[in-house]
Amino acid sequence: MMFTQSSIDGIAKMQRVVNRLEGVEMVELLLNDTAHGPKHAIYVANRCIAFARQEGVSVELSYIAGICHDLKHHEDAHNHEMLGGLAFYANPFFKRELSEESRKLVKEAIEDHRSSLEGEPRSIYGRILSSADRTTDWREALRRCESYSKKHFPDLSIEQRTERAFTYIKEKYGEKGRAKSYFDDPAFFEMKKRLEVLTNDKRLFFHEYQRVCNE
Repeated sequence: MMFTQSSIDGIAKMQRVVNRLEGVEMVELLLNDTAHGPKHAIYVANRCIAFARQEGVSVELSYIAGICHDLKHHEDAHNHEMLGGLAFYANPFFKRELSEESRKLVKEAIEDHRSSLEGEPRSIYGRILSSADRTTDWREALRRCESYSKKHFPDLSIEQRTERAFTYIKEKYGEKGRAKSYFDDPAFFEMKKRLEVLTNDKRLFFHEYQRVCNE
């Protein structure tokens, strides 16, 4: 197979971007609670790649959005998507390496990724990132709640953290929960069924939450 100079340049550019994401951005992600740290970013990025291939759109932009979506969570958890989108868009490195259109698509995807978003994401990349950001292991969903509570509400008792988790999980993943996937995602739908069962029985939820979080 013959590579053109433009394809070689494109490969080199993507390698520079990947090196940057695996360096500077990973260091910043370490400032987040573990539920929003490097492990989660890599998990989301891998799911972004799968959905991008499924939909026939840019794997590269989807991967970048997946790694960067929670970068500013440590600064303001409630507004991290807006802060993160703006920070990505203004970043001199990405200005140099990516086109204006590509940066805008990633920025909007980051801004639109939260399950609490009113309406739908503005682009296919926003739908990919939002769907990829859904946990597919119900136990991991509980552990992420515990990690978040311990960092942001350190004075809560285990009973209070469990009560908080019950309310959050029910609002997000219960029968009328806001979390959704825009694509064929069997693992997510199976997990959601399990959490619907748990959030319909508060005593069972409390038992399973404390058991899983103490494992």
